[in-house]
Amino acid sequence: VDEGWALIGEVGGNEEPLIVLDLLPSEVETLRIRLRGSARGGNARARIHTLRLFSPEPDAELAALSPGEIPEQSSAEWYHERDALGLREPEPRISYDPEKGYLGYVTSFLDTMIEKGTDRYGEVHSPMFVGLLAVADHEHPGAVIPSIPGQRWNDRPFLGGNISHDRPLLEAMEYVSEYTGDAKYREAADAYLRFFLENCTDTPTGLWPWGEHVYWNFYEDQYRQDNHSHELEGRGTVDFWERAWEINPEAVLGEANGLINHVQDLDTFAYSRHADITRMLPDPRPEDLLRWLLDFPGHGGLKMRIWAFAWSKSGDNTYYGWAERMADYFEDVRLEESGMLPVLSRYAYRPNLRPSPGGTLSVGLSMLESAELLAGTELGERLQRLGGEYLEIVAAGTPDPPAVQVVDRPTASEGRAVSHWEDDGAWIDLKFDIPEAGRYLMTLRYGLAVDSTSRAVLIDGENVGEFELSSTRGWASFETVTPDLGPLSLAAGETILRLVNRDSAGLCLDWVALHGPEGTPEVKVLAADLLASGVPRPKRPEIVVGFDSGYGGVSILSRQISDRSVTGFVGNATSMLAYRMTGDERHLQQAREIAEAYLAIDEVPEYDHLRAGVFGSLIHMMLDMYEVDAQERWLEAAERFAQAGIEGLYRNGLFRGATGQWVYDSHLYVSRFVHGLVRLHAVVEQDETQAPPLYY
Repeated sequence: VDEGWALIGEVGGNEEPLIVLDLLPSEVETLRIRLRGSARGGNARARIHTLRLFSPEPDAELAALSPGEIPEQSSAEWYHERDALGLREPEPRISYDPEKGYLGYVTSFLDTMIEKGTDRYGEVHSPMFVGLLAVADHEHPGAVIPSIPGQRWNDRPFLGGNISHDRPLLEAMEYVSEYTGDAKYREAADAYLRFFLENCTDTPTGLWPWGEHVYWNFYEDQYRQDNHSHELEGRGTVDFWERAWEINPEAVLGEANGLINHVQDLDTFAYSRHADITRMLPDPRPEDLLRWLLDFPGHGGLKMRIWAFAWSKSGDNTYYGWAERMADYFEDVRLEESGMLPVLSRYAYRPNLRPSPGGTLSVGLSMLESAELLAGTELGERLQRLGGEYLEIVAAGTPDPPAVQVVDRPTASEGRAVSHWEDDGAWIDLKFDIPEAGRYLMTLRYGLAVDSTSRAVLIDGENVGEFELSSTRGWASFETVTPDLGPLSLAAGETILRLVNRDSAGLCLDWVALHGPEGTPEVKVLAADLLASGVPRPKRPEIVVGFDSGYGGVSILSRQISDRSVTGFVGNATSMLAYRMTGDERHLQQAREIAEAYLAIDEVPEYDHLRAGVFGSLIHMMLDMYEVDAQERWLEAAERFAQAGIEGLYRNGLFRGATGQWVYDSHLYVSRFVHGLVRLHAVVEQDETQAPPLYY
């Protein structure tokens, strides 16, 4: 109303699922509903499912409306409204001030966080940093706020903080005290870590409330309870675990003990990236756990390293045994042809048996790090050897993809089916003996665990169309469909039907049949009786320069593209770590190729949603190269990305989570950006106590 809002009704205290509300008879353009006091137990929220509006009686007098104050409207609600109505302009940029310098912006940010960005909510106030903070008033929004495009909303610490997001920031604060001579930054970081370890880690499993899917809730002074999934995130450093051990060794052992909850089959030691933080799994494990098993290699390597650390400190052979079982598991799932680890093993609920260079490299690095912690033991020697093998395989280059395979499938019509058919361009040939010329439809029986996949159809070398298949909710859960290809005109005699993968999604195929709409007989061929199959040789990984970073703040700088291999920042960082650990120039060359692609960027695009973590990644990438190749071009690029980040993110004493946004958001890895600025300051000022690189 007149660019404001008028209240036409309110209701409260209801416990029924259906609420009927008498409103003032009103003529409105926009109706706004404020859900207040909607919190429920376990941090759940009440939701509106259906809204029905009714016209007043024909002779009803319409209310005279005038705008009024919105009671207790938070800054978050105001921004919600402006976003919804398309009225909010992107937050303004600043101009970089060289007099202030990189460290000046960092200290301004840290001063704001120490004064206004700590836990001031709930009954217990703490020195932990909050995950969201409004730039305008330095207040927590007090609500769930919209995610930026591509960001998963439930990975964010809406009502508290996540030390996994802040770990690079805590490390950087140590160096800021060194550079400024002000101990308050070191003391604030120490107080944060100490409070977390002494007050937040006593969960039913010992698992810490950190990572992608769980955090510490400041309003309820407990870990977030509407999503119990624990997931390790980022490599971190052994120094972090050393400091945690000094403060609270019991908490470190609790995390090490709880990690066994990720192992969902104690016989095979098959593990998942996710684990319940609220209860320990029984022995033996429930069979239904395997329905959601996701054993991405890097996550297993991180668990192995923590167990090696726990053994090095405690001498408890339980941790030694678990680390050994994890090494056994990697040997078990290792691909025979390439020697690499798969993206997801045969134990996963959606196997992806393509070689994973990144996963193999990550596990190899974890093995070498674990070997140092297990020095002098048989397992330490074994991990040193295996880690070296994995790094050697990755350095040698991208392997050929695995061939399409015929596998045992008890639910297939004859117990066998074609599977492991993930690579774009992979094909199979089936031979049909067509009894008489005519028009035929194609029907097939298949299993599919992913949402969808596409296949092209060729008849005797001629492309006759493509079709899409929908999920059957499992590789061994078969359904029969007749794709909408239209009738195929076939001659009598031998016909070769080729099916070609068009989207890098797998397919488990039982049989294909050709049958006619005009009375022609059906001819069925089992996929297991295929005539031939093939997989195109892999293209050289393509470096696509971009500024996306996956659904969080920690992934790659360029979006994965389905029809070709793409590499990004993670490939650069892990290759640099491999080079530092081995001195192998091939790893350095792989890192250099990625960095060269980003070096060629003269200007960073000015658009909304460019994440703070991306700027931090670019700064570290260029400084990594400058460290091993002291050419000024690398340092100039680091400064270019740093200044672009400051101009797009800094305002009112805070760094926004992404350009154009109105909040500091830890999930978008402002911590990585701050760490990069601290490291850059040290390099520019030639400080001997410079902050080290970050590995993720």
